[in-house]
Amino acid sequence: MFLLEDNSNIQLYHCSDKNHNNEIFYPKRFDGASSRAGIESPEARICFSDNIQGCIRSICRSIYNFELYVHQPYNPEELNIYRPTKKEVYDVDITHEIWIRQPVKMKCIGKILIYDIDNNDYEDLEISFSKSKRKEILRFYTYKYKWLNRYK
Repeated sequence: MFLLEDNSNIQLYHCSDKNHNNEIFYPKRFDGASSRAGIESPEARICFSDNIQGCIRSICRSIYNFELYVHQPYNPEELNIYRPTKKEVYDVDITHEIWIRQPVKMKCIGKILIYDIDNNDYEDLEISFSKSKRKEILRFYTYKYKWLNRYK
């Protein structure tokens, strides 16, 4: 993982099924299935991506027709932004996951509808589960979405 020295031009996005406008997020330890399987770090963090598609890909696995709120942090230039390695986040090259390990005040910038999957545009990723030595191929589709609302 490395700290970005200049984060003045980076865009950070966090998607959720809830509107978290003006809420403060605190880093949490990740205890999902990929962490338990040994393919992702359990380190405490708040996850962002540098693009909305990356956020959607980190949430969705070939499902669509639902809405998400899109958030950005207030004052991103004041945050310590980390880009995890593939060892820490197995799909980082696809999701463009970025970590913030300090409290973040969130600003909701709008709501999107994920309305379809582009079945011809995807990336496959072979992962090896370190605990079981089992291998699996995950498919990350490109999702079609549109803005329902944009907030200032």
